[in-house]
Amino acid sequence: MRRASDQLEIKFNGGITDIHAPGEWAHLADAILNRLNADEIARASLSRRRFLGLGAGLVLGSGLLAACGGGDGEEEAAGTGAGTGAASDDAPGEGKTIGLALIGATEYVLCDVTGIIKGLEGTNYEFIARQANFDPAEELANIENLIAQQVDGIIVLPTTVQSSSRGVLKAEAAGIPCVNQLWAEPTAGDRAYIGVLQVDNFEGAQLIIDYLQENYPEGGEILIVQGTPGQGFSEQFNQGFEIATADTPFSVAQIGNGEYLRSPTINATQTMLQAHPDARFLVTYSAGMAAAAASYLSRTNRDDIVHIASDVNHEMVDWMERGWVEAARYYSPSEEGELSLAILRNYLENEEKPEEFVTKQPHQMITQDDFVEHPPPPGVIDPDLSPASGYYCYDEYLDQAEQI
Repeated sequence: MRRASDQLEIKFNGGITDIHAPGEWAHLADAILNRLNADEIARASLSRRRFLGLGAGLVLGSGLLAACGGGDGEEEAAGTGAGTGAASDDAPGEGKTIGLALIGATEYVLCDVTGIIKGLEGTNYEFIARQANFDPAEELANIENLIAQQVDGIIVLPTTVQSSSRGVLKAEAAGIPCVNQLWAEPTAGDRAYIGVLQVDNFEGAQLIIDYLQENYPEGGEILIVQGTPGQGFSEQFNQGFEIATADTPFSVAQIGNGEYLRSPTINATQTMLQAHPDARFLVTYSAGMAAAAASYLSRTNRDDIVHIASDVNHEMVDWMERGWVEAARYYSPSEEGELSLAILRNYLENEEKPEEFVTKQPHQMITQDDFVEHPPPPGVIDPDLSPASGYYCYDEYLDQAEQI
């Protein structure tokens, strides 16, 4: 098994400035350098896209350090009109590294990371990304590894409240500020956070029930596919539905665990529909689980089920366009990355914490009627969407984000 300390690390700062490739990774560094031409080596300037092209087909694993301090301006970014932009010597972030401790490598997480990369445009920051494969023990180990590397700040997308809290308290002891991207309620680790980002799931559950009451006033049974138990997100969502369905013709018949993964989501959906043949509504707590459930509904011709999702990704948008997801409590993963990075950058650069400990991320209900066109451009719902950002992924940065 590969030790965390043996993970491949590539640092970008306008070009490659360092390749740290101990142990089994050493051959990869040699292979990359051997494929560079002499001019590139002399300039020590290799674009991210050129590097990724050289590394195509290589399995880099979950521990890649992709330190992105602004590109070399070689390519114009597509879709959003934003360029990578070379950082000047006096740009913020010189000599500083931001650590990311992520729950897993789902499409939602990758789109989140594209928001962070975009937020680092024109800076000299580097970042180290670690993903936990939905394993609390691995999450704690990842945070400990980031502390050992003496990063200047850590952004956490928690696996569980317990494991993330243990990790950030160790970061606090080391003097490293942290930001929580998906905070639900007070935790034991709150004193380690300079600020937290919250998608209010009490409000989210009410948004969904309001939508159902407006469109299906006769009511009915609701089946729910939740994410990872212990993360806090699903627990708050469940409480929100308990409150929002009170004194309504809607009721939650069963909650199944999808664990943010395709196979468990399909199993949970199938099992609950068999147990509750009269259920009319299915609510999935993430876009990834929504896509999995939509594929099952499509394959089994269950067009009698009204399917409501939460958040968004490319595949879920496709299923919504095709009618297998009717609506979603939408918030943007890339905006989540941008907002959490802004909190950390403001502290690192200005020593300022947010005025309020909790920053609420905008969310709203959407249907395919909200798409700017049919189908919408990749990563975009509608550039003018409000209050939530209409950009849910900066696709021009996906090739970098996928290396985590």
